[in-house]
Amino acid sequence: MRERFEDLFEICATGELDMPGDEPETAMTLVDWKLDDYGVPDLSGDGSFVALEGERPVSLAFLSVDPRRKLAYNQMTATLPEFRRRGLALAVKLAAARWARANGHERILTENDETNAAMLAVNRWLGYRPLYEQTRWVLEPLS
Repeated sequence: MRERFEDLFEICATGELDMPGDEPETAMTLVDWKLDDYGVPDLSGDGSFVALEGERPVSLAFLSVDPRRKLAYNQMTATLPEFRRRGLALAVKLAAARWARANGHERILTENDETNAAMLAVNRWLGYRPLYEQTRWVLEPLS
């Protein structure tokens, strides 16, 4: 699926727009996504999974890995809106977790907005537990 980046971008872009959070999401561009998310060197082609409807990619779980620290990170899990509520996000995220375990990774980290009930349910079912609460700070320039 690596060469089907436009299809994968569609899944990620719709997932980003639908994610709840404090910051309003803006539409990302294909060029930025290819550089910032898809082009990161630690994105695992073997540990990332895509669900298909026929030949069409409809759900994905991207996994980045740090083999030296035996750590994996769920970079993105998303499903196209018309294919949600079918267990696809759970299936691809579970496949990524099984791959990580089978390949010696001792921990998998993920991030979740506390209001994203659907992904919180997936993460709880998979056995994720809260590690810490993340707070963002901003320093505004003084006039």
